[in-house]
Amino acid sequence: MIKVSVIIPVYKVEKYIDRTISSCQSQTLIEIEIIVVNDGSPDNSKTIINKKALEDNRIIAIHKENGGVTSARNTGLAIAKGKYVFFLDGDDYIEDDALAKLFSIAEQNKADYVFGNFIIEYENSLQNYEMVFPSFTVINNITFLKYCFENTFFYITGCLINKEIMQKCKLDIPNDITFGEDNIAITQMAWNMQCAAYYNGIVLHYVQRNESVTNSINLNNVAQRAKACMLTVDYAVKQRFYNSIKPEIDYFMSKEQVSFILYGYWSDELSKYCTPSVLLQPKICLKLGAKRVFILLGIFISPTFTSKVYDFLRMIKRFRQ
Repeated sequence: MIKVSVIIPVYKVEKYIDRTISSCQSQTLIEIEIIVVNDGSPDNSKTIINKKALEDNRIIAIHKENGGVTSARNTGLAIAKGKYVFFLDGDDYIEDDALAKLFSIAEQNKADYVFGNFIIEYENSLQNYEMVFPSFTVINNITFLKYCFENTFFYITGCLINKEIMQKCKLDIPNDITFGEDNIAITQMAWNMQCAAYYNGIVLHYVQRNESVTNSINLNNVAQRAKACMLTVDYAVKQRFYNSIKPEIDYFMSKEQVSFILYGYWSDELSKYCTPSVLLQPKICLKLGAKRVFILLGIFISPTFTSKVYDFLRMIKRFRQ
């Protein structure tokens, strides 16, 4: 019986994919399958994947035309045989006991979603740090949704997920969103699950590549994330749980707005989700701090002007240093 299906989307990661797959082969939990989906990668990833598949019959190699990370994940999910799925990016890797620990917690608590902490590793740097998330034991779906928005916790990779939940919610994520897509995925899954659990230990080594999307953000990426945020709120309204977690969503959207404006992005459509009455609530302002509140106020006066003023102040600060 296969307990966990590891699904690895692959695109332009030939330098890392061998280590990623090897970390799955080394798991102390033996009853797993490793589904590697080559999403039309133009590098040497295909050859590396095929070689690994010949070494271990638990590895299933799939090669498809490029369709984006969501398409690659869904391709793997369609053939997954495990009770749980574990999504892993092609440049990351996991601790040897990661799947065993998460599987044990999921079974003991009948949890649909289990996650642990990350080690953030920067390419060409020895300075890594541990990302420790706010802890809890087991919480229901509404409480977990509050947790996600309060802590900006939207991770589909490095987490153990009940496959039935994935199939039940039928993730509805536009293929053109490749930055911020996990916001939508986690919100949809959390609403459909019974409970989530937390493992206070290291699971994932989250590798920050210089050329990765996360570390080379442009205006198009920011626009995609903004769209993802709006779709997330739309889903909460459609499923009628928005009011149950409204304070947490308002806080999350306020923080996101600060990021958007600092990257020079704003749109009339986005303004419908971010009115002053929502973003400038006293409790939210206290949590955001003076600098973010200043930026939010500027959004409603002049987004472009606010962005330029903030850039000017940062320039002065660097000059004084």
